[in-house]
Amino acid sequence: MSGVPYTFGNATTSIPLSQLDVNFATNATLGNASVSLGNTTTTVGNLTVSNVTINGLSGGGANGVIYINSSNVATANASVLALDGNGNLGLGTTPSSWGSGRLAIEMNSSIAAYLVNNNTGSLQLQNNSYYNGSVSVAKVTGAGSSYIQSQGSHYWYTIASVSAGATQTYTQAMTLDNSGNLLVGATATGTTLRVYGGTTTGAICRVGANASTFNPFQFVYDSSGGGSTSGTQVGTISCTTSSTAYNTSSDARLKNLIGVATDTSVIDNIVVNDFTWKVDGSTDRGVFAQDAIHIKPSAIHQGKDDLDEHGLPTTPWGVDYSKFVPDLIVYCQQLKKQVTELSAKVTALEAKVGV
Repeated sequence: MSGVPYTFGNATTSIPLSQLDVNFATNATLGNASVSLGNTTTTVGNLTVSNVTINGLSGGGANGVIYINSSNVATANASVLALDGNGNLGLGTTPSSWGSGRLAIEMNSSIAAYLVNNNTGSLQLQNNSYYNGSVSVAKVTGAGSSYIQSQGSHYWYTIASVSAGATQTYTQAMTLDNSGNLLVGATATGTTLRVYGGTTTGAICRVGANASTFNPFQFVYDSSGGGSTSGTQVGTISCTTSSTAYNTSSDARLKNLIGVATDTSVIDNIVVNDFTWKVDGSTDRGVFAQDAIHIKPSAIHQGKDDLDEHGLPTTPWGVDYSKFVPDLIVYCQQLKKQVTELSAKVTALEAKVGV
């Protein structure tokens, strides 16, 4: 019977198969190690093997995880690399208990990051979050975040701070869909850019909203919440081939008529000051918002009391001077009326005296 080649030291020879146990349970000496070839655990020292298939490699704990240390040796500690029985890989950490359908690569045992290829074909990069098969769970106490790339679209999520092991809630912060629409704080499409500033009700800015009517910017108040496509349009920035207009809602169908305005008290009572700006000393002229709010509340945006390290407000009060334009129109109309009446009286007096 032919022999099996083997090498001891620098010599190559063969050994007849008849001299080996059929289950390869006979001990042999390779280098400095005594080796049992069979169904028993084998320890080999200083051995180089090429083109070998190894089945059933173990070396981790009872949880079925294989650990490789910095010396490239299978150990029971996750010092460098840990591969669990589901194919999840930990770099310097033990993989979390991921649910089925997800293959994860975890890095850093405290604030973990994951690359996930789930059963929908998406790729996810997550911070301090893993999916256990039913809910997303915090790896450590704190906030988290998630980025998902799926079928040509991109999704960014924020995760509120919770305790380690607690269930997490994702909030969709931004979306770039596969049509090139960018949604910030909103999920509904329909415009190239949609920015939503609230969680229940609030303002939406749509960019590229209606190119056919040259209204690239639309401002909408969404009373339903969530940045939906519904809501009342309250303003636009429109353009033509030669000019740009800044428009606020003035549709008669949105208003209940009280009467034609004749009161000039706003212009009569508003105080305009000359002043210098504290930030750079430049001279300017205008109203003080804290005073003007008592005269024209609709023109004033109230700020907050917080100050920065220089003693200046972090959220200052503001004024919309365009809100005074209707009062200026009324003032001019009433002024013209008085001038017309006085001119008529002067003309009548001149006629009496023969001038």
